[in-house]
Amino acid sequence: MMLARILFSCFLVLLLAGKIYALPRVIEVYRNGVFIVEEFEVKEGENTLPLLARISLEEIEFLSREGAPKLVNISLTEVEPEGELFNRLKELREREKELAAREKELLAELTLLEEGIKHSQEALPAAEFEKYLALRERLNAEREKVQKERVALKEEINKLSARVSGEKVSALLVWAAEGGRLWVRYPAPRWLTFKDHYTFCLETSRKSLKIAPQFLVTQKSGRVLGPLELRFYPRSRAVGAVAPPPFSPWVISEGLVPPPRVLLGKAASALKKLKPPRVEREVAGSAYWERLSIKGVRLVPGRNVIPLPVETLAVDRVTLEVPLYAVCAAYFRADFTPDRSLPRLSAQLYLDGSFVGRAWLGPFSPGQKARIYFGVAELIEVKQEVLKDITGDSFWGKEVQEKVTRTTIINHYPRRVFVEVRDRIPVSHRKEIKIEAEADPPWDKRKPDGEVSWAFFLAPEEKKTLVLSIKIKRPSQKD
Repeated sequence: MMLARILFSCFLVLLLAGKIYALPRVIEVYRNGVFIVEEFEVKEGENTLPLLARISLEEIEFLSREGAPKLVNISLTEVEPEGELFNRLKELREREKELAAREKELLAELTLLEEGIKHSQEALPAAEFEKYLALRERLNAEREKVQKERVALKEEINKLSARVSGEKVSALLVWAAEGGRLWVRYPAPRWLTFKDHYTFCLETSRKSLKIAPQFLVTQKSGRVLGPLELRFYPRSRAVGAVAPPPFSPWVISEGLVPPPRVLLGKAASALKKLKPPRVEREVAGSAYWERLSIKGVRLVPGRNVIPLPVETLAVDRVTLEVPLYAVCAAYFRADFTPDRSLPRLSAQLYLDGSFVGRAWLGPFSPGQKARIYFGVAELIEVKQEVLKDITGDSFWGKEVQEKVTRTTIINHYPRRVFVEVRDRIPVSHRKEIKIEAEADPPWDKRKPDGEVSWAFFLAPEEKKTLVLSIKIKRPSQKD
């Protein structure tokens, strides 16, 4: 008997000798996907390398590293994952099958017993009939017990199943002429998910913007992963868009050829229009948010919360913006120039320690001016009056519309504030439509799209009055 056990143990060792489990090294989190990098110690000959999930061979990247094995052939198969969690799930499922079979047997016995009771109630003596009833009660009690145990088992199976991706995982079948370390990367969207959570706190007195990030990583490999390195990238992983567009000739349409000077002038203006905007780029790896690396992380099956240290950005100016083009109210605004990349993110917003709401922000690029709004400034009073609003016909057959508004802004805060008022005036590309606009005091900036703005400081209880006059002349629409 002892000899048989020894031989069986040797057989298991030989059977499992070719199965090599990976060392997860890196998890890369991009805005458009999550990837895992694993390392295998490959031996000469045939190797079975189980991955952490079910994946296709086309999705796997084989990375070039020093000490790589000399591979002869690679194929893919599926194996049952191993580990305490999977073994426990297997035991629970087998037990649930046994209980289901037992419940089916009890139901069959109860059905036969009920039929016997119906046909034998008058023929059987009272004592024998009581035995039938006692047997039915015992079978019903056992069936109820089995049902309760099955319900509890199913709940536990569902809880454990939520921590694994499936009953099968992919495995690489590798034949190597020489051993070495094999590194592979593959996407992990089905068993590893990532969600970021940010808190932005604006401190107006210090002119600082504190960012507190927190990441939630849920993994369903059924194994404890780590220690490993987490890398968070603020941008998407490039897929194909890494080369410039193909060359296409500049074809002049048929017809009269203009003089060379005019042609060159048009070409120069066209090139100015096609000139791409200036883009500030970071040197990869030099800035904190270009690639955030967290080493020594352990991920248990299920949810893992990874808090990060708070980062502080300097705020250029805290502005109270009044968007008159939309509403008569003022909004807190933080103007800043980030020195690192920030992705598009959902954030909780706090103003001087008070929660003001949630909003989608970004993406932000280093060196490019950005702004974040922190809700309505309740103690900035904005009143607008319409002084004139008339429409009529002029002596020259033109339709004339004239509107004059007066806006009063009062600061009820106990401190001096910087206010920026934004409004709009109409624009038109038609020559027959004439637009006249003026303001008192004159606006500080005017953009080609018709946006005008004023910027000024307001002391406590100080008020500012802006008068905007607009006159539009267009051809009369009357016949």
